[in-house]
Amino acid sequence: MSYQALMNSLKRKVVLPVYLFWGEETFLLEEVLAKFKYQLIPPDVMDFNMDVVEGKNVSPEDIVRLATTLPFMSDKRVVIIENADLFKAQKKTGEKSDQAKSQEELLIEYCKQPLDTTCLIFTSDSVDRKKKLFKAVQETGMAVEFTPLKDIELNDWVENRINGMGKNIETEAIDELVAAVGSNLRMLDAELRKLFNYTGDRKVINREDVLQLVSKTTNLSIFELVDAVGERNSQKAIQLMREMIIYGEPPVRLLFMVAKHFRTLLQAKTLYLTGYAEKQVATQLQIHPYVARKCVRQSKNFSREELEQALEKILETDISIKTSYREPVLALELLFVNLCRQERAI
Repeated sequence: MSYQALMNSLKRKVVLPVYLFWGEETFLLEEVLAKFKYQLIPPDVMDFNMDVVEGKNVSPEDIVRLATTLPFMSDKRVVIIENADLFKAQKKTGEKSDQAKSQEELLIEYCKQPLDTTCLIFTSDSVDRKKKLFKAVQETGMAVEFTPLKDIELNDWVENRINGMGKNIETEAIDELVAAVGSNLRMLDAELRKLFNYTGDRKVINREDVLQLVSKTTNLSIFELVDAVGERNSQKAIQLMREMIIYGEPPVRLLFMVAKHFRTLLQAKTLYLTGYAEKQVATQLQIHPYVARKCVRQSKNFSREELEQALEKILETDISIKTSYREPVLALELLFVNLCRQERAI
């Protein structure tokens, strides 16, 4: 089951007796847990009706005991078992004891016939879908994998997030923000809060706001730098490079990002010339559609041979910096002039 399906069920106020949450996107997972805590139990009786237990510190029998405790002055109890190893693939370290098997069967039976007054939630970093316990949770509850949001889902999340704060955000601003910050929701949330405060009484956040604010706290300046090289604007690229080095950005990291960008340009050009549409390029390279669109556009500024030779020149620059043959700032300046020259043989 997906995160979106879970949110839709919660909007309809459908609360199941058993849940299993796992996956990489811990920010969403933590937010969902908070929703269960504060929507199901009145604050004044929270202490009596909430148990959060580390999985390794509790037995299946203890979990059943907690789950079968009746709520006090509340319609529901919430029991959260964090990092539940019970759902992971069993390591081959010998047979389980009869007692361990018996306790696990007890928990399986509970999950098949759970109390309606308890919302039992397990979290884990990974699961084995073949396990009986996993299947038992699916029978009466919901197993949800929290995967990183991508493309439209990610943009929608950003828009909904800022809407929830009482403001709107332009599509171009979302694209710029995601391109700068990436898909890390924790970082995106932090930047959205800064943008909310930065824009004051204004109700709409625009691209210029993102450029003005986010560039001071994220990798946006690096993206501006590689874009300048991709647009063959050596003057802007050199200016940005000097500013970033003054603020402590290592020259080798800047060179690495330029190399990464040119590899992407070469891949994007190859796919585009083969007949791939921009959306297909994004899928093949596993990059945001906005980034793919920009890379396809920039790749048209270079021939395929120029891109291949550019990567060779970047490698030569890397060697010259690491062997102290050339001072790093000068090496980067010469590289950018060479890459951005309109008529050249690299």
